[in-house]
Amino acid sequence: ARVVDFVKSFLDGDLIPAAIMWWSTQNGTVFVIDGAHRLSALMAWVHDEIGRAVGLPREVGGIPLDEIGATGFGVAACADVAREFCDLDLRGARVAVQGFGAVGRHAASFLGERGAILVAASDSKATVIDPSGIDIAALSALKVEGRSVLDYPRGQQADADAIIDVDCDVWIPAARPDVV
Repeated sequence: ARVVDFVKSFLDGDLIPAAIMWWSTQNGTVFVIDGAHRLSALMAWVHDEIGRAVGLPREVGGIPLDEIGATGFGVAACADVAREFCDLDLRGARVAVQGFGAVGRHAASFLGERGAILVAASDSKATVIDPSGIDIAALSALKVEGRSVLDYPRGQQADADAIIDVDCDVWIPAARPDVV
């Protein structure tokens, strides 16, 4: 109960904009956290208290979920489920990603594996647009190096807000919280 009260205290403010859900089991409380990279310190504390948690920081033996693309995988899985309800084939679907960072680049990669085509991506500095398709691996490599989508050598460059007007089938808002 102490752990649940502690986690609930974060929900009353805007300190942590990630979604937190919990449910009780016979052995205690299991936490499922979206945006665990922001909550790694909290999860380390939860682990100390109850002996189990997901999203632990690397320093205590965890795997940072943003590095392996867990949230981006979830975004792609949701798109895969949603396509059934809107008669959309992901193979050939045109995707635009607002926020080509930890979540956005992984979502683009997982959707690319399903045959989708990345036609636009933005970061805090700019948007790159290429209706014929952006090389997801090349753009991801630039971002991992700490560079901007501005450094992508092909396509049209535009300001960061131009991502909103890009013609696409799937638009992913993966920028910082409260953008939409």
